[in-house]
Amino acid sequence: MSEIERILKILREATEDERAEFRRLLFTPTGEPLSVVQEHERLRALFADVDEKQVELADGAIWEAARIRHQLDEINEKAKISGLVKFHPEDPTKQKVLPVSKELPKLRAGYANIIFKLIRVLGANVNEDELGLDDYE
Repeated sequence: MSEIERILKILREATEDERAEFRRLLFTPTGEPLSVVQEHERLRALFADVDEKQVELADGAIWEAARIRHQLDEINEKAKISGLVKFHPEDPTKQKVLPVSKELPKLRAGYANIIFKLIRVLGANVNEDELGLDDYE
């Protein structure tokens, strides 16, 4: 049983109070998903050697990059299930491009754009492997 299946099983069997506690653990008081907060912290850690005032000035862009990364992760998971193209069951030459295939490149470009601007503005020496862009190439 995968980790996700185990969590879903626990949620199905949980009381409403337990589900509320689970939601409290997954989302911050500001309503941001926990994964966004964790990505924000990860990105801030990449710029740990930069002047704190500069990082604070760029914090809005860091939050936006974290949100886009969260969206990319969600859409990639859905794309794994649905695929990017729908094929006619009887005639595979008939195809329909799904909207997710158009959104992914836009989000990827937006994420890469913000990350590279942050690097340029903050002047950090960041290893490209640490940026997390490999998952979306």
